[in-house]
Amino acid sequence: MGLPVSPVEVGLYAGREDAVISTKTHAGEDGLSSVWDNGDRIAVWAVAGDQTVLSAKPFSLYGPDGARAFFTATLQDAMPEGFYTYYATYPEPVSASGLTATFRVPSIQDGQSGAGEDILVSAPAVSGPLSPINWQNYAHQELQLSMNHLLHRFRFYCMDQTSLEGEPIQRLVVNFPQAVAGDISVDLASGSISSFSGDASTLTLSPATPVELSSGESRHYLTASLVPASFSAGESMNVSLYTQTKVARAAIPLKGRAFAAGHSTAVRIIPDSVSPIYRLYFNLAKISPWANRSCWNSRTRAPSCP
Repeated sequence: MGLPVSPVEVGLYAGREDAVISTKTHAGEDGLSSVWDNGDRIAVWAVAGDQTVLSAKPFSLYGPDGARAFFTATLQDAMPEGFYTYYATYPEPVSASGLTATFRVPSIQDGQSGAGEDILVSAPAVSGPLSPINWQNYAHQELQLSMNHLLHRFRFYCMDQTSLEGEPIQRLVVNFPQAVAGDISVDLASGSISSFSGDASTLTLSPATPVELSSGESRHYLTASLVPASFSAGESMNVSLYTQTKVARAAIPLKGRAFAAGHSTAVRIIPDSVSPIYRLYFNLAKISPWANRSCWNSRTRAPSCP
């Protein structure tokens, strides 16, 4: 008879304290710092030679610890002794095959690079097996995975202007001259994007709460995560900014720049034009007394019901 299987709870750290953009899951108010959210999960691989012991195993957030966070998972049995190469991603991939993981970069985002819109991959780390957590003295395997951003982050802001009358931003639509969203495949061994199947050149940022206009030294950002890209000198991105009653439009030159993975670019929106938004309202509260009655007078072309 084999040894009985006994589930064990294990944990590890994910993060890097030297990162300019901290390796967490949604952007803070400065558009650079980030915050882990309750319910966040990472996927973890553990490989020993030609044997994969963990493959995209979900680890759930236990709690933040400075610029890093502690994640836990329950394994069906303790990991065998030996050395493993560990890899991790945030969020969990749409699919995985070996050491290749596929993710979706959405074209509709929340303006905080949250909800899995900011894709991270760890540098490979060699360590022994993950040991069971002893919660009494908080003892566990001290494995820390250094996470790196695979996407570029734009931080859009607009200064308060008389023409916008201080109305906060409800939605931002950004049209690029090439695809910046779609499916990416990531090679975990190199920690880089191995392929990109782009299907969207427009990003729509729809924050849960409208974002205030900036003023003085105070900045209020809408952030967008996009696949790293290079543009030609004459290319621009066209921005449409929507408030409750207005739409502002701007063409922002990209100046032949390359927007690299793991970097962030602040983009000020200076409207070229501001127009009112016209809405049609229909009141269906009053119903005609002739509704659903056959009383149309074809000669007078008017209702003839009493």
